[in-house]
Amino acid sequence: MQQNQLALWDAKTDPLLAGGLSLICLSTIVVFQGWFKQNELWYFAWIMAFFINGPHFLISYLLFYRLAGRRIYQEKNFILPGILIPLAILSVWVCAGIGNSPLVMSLLLYSMFFLVGWHYVKQGFGILMVHSSIRKVYFSPKEQIFIRMCIYCLWIASFLSMFGENSRSEQYWGMTYYIPALPQLLVKISQYAAIFGLLLLVIFFTWRKKNNIADSPSGLIGFFINYVWLLPTFKNPHFALLVPMFHSLQYLLFAGNVVSNIEQQNNENNSSHGSLFKWWAPAFILAALGFHFIPLYLDKWIGAPSDFGNAQFYLIGFILFINIHHYFIDSVLWKRDSGLIRNYLKPQKNLKSPDEYC
Repeated sequence: MQQNQLALWDAKTDPLLAGGLSLICLSTIVVFQGWFKQNELWYFAWIMAFFINGPHFLISYLLFYRLAGRRIYQEKNFILPGILIPLAILSVWVCAGIGNSPLVMSLLLYSMFFLVGWHYVKQGFGILMVHSSIRKVYFSPKEQIFIRMCIYCLWIASFLSMFGENSRSEQYWGMTYYIPALPQLLVKISQYAAIFGLLLLVIFFTWRKKNNIADSPSGLIGFFINYVWLLPTFKNPHFALLVPMFHSLQYLLFAGNVVSNIEQQNNENNSSHGSLFKWWAPAFILAALGFHFIPLYLDKWIGAPSDFGNAQFYLIGFILFINIHHYFIDSVLWKRDSGLIRNYLKPQKNLKSPDEYC
């Protein structure tokens, strides 16, 4: 098997996007931590989000709705993320506005906080599974359940870590929301469970290596990098500012591969040109509109309901809507059973039959 067939792109690009670039970025921040104070870190994360994180959300919209087509209103597995979930989120947002209730909007915010960790670890698990299948190395159903349970402990712990022993108020784009206190014993137990799960995983993959099972290095990087991202949030919640950017780089590994393969199959001579103008340019423009220009215009000319004070009501709404909806879109888009990307997610060069690498 040729080297490029062991990766979605190649032996250098895959590990970099899977997590290598985030390690380089983190190392840089550690070295220059005296400069990267909280405000500078937030600004850096916001700039990177505009160019990386935003387009990653909107490319998922383009992939889902273009590839699913009529199936969105014909099949129950597509109706939920394609129609019902966005209607539900929009309804809650409208209720928050009409009812002049920051509390209702805070429920959406907490939903995003809870689901985002689930989304991160699912993507790491997906990278492991995809790169393993490329190498024709597989996990039994019981092994997959074991891996999921361990990494889900990290998700739960990262969510619970935001709750301190004292209640407090925080700001999200000008909206004040309340964070209740939780028994710190519960928080500590969740954190120890996450660390114990990591130890079990290290033992498990060490055992596989000793039994000459050649797990994919890129898959392992993409999976274990979640611990590098989320474990520090146990002590420093501000670290979470960078995780969306790192997560989006991982997403480019998948989405970039899929759109390139789509264009290569549709127009082999101009696949790069098609990927840029049919997918990435629209994704960037839609992201700029959805995360910046449209909501900021609405906030300027309409403004927030009175009980929201100076909060950027529409910007918060757009962010929460796109984020939460994206999680549910991805839960169907990248499933093998959905069939949406089964024919496209495969090594970029020397393409074989559609199902060979899926």
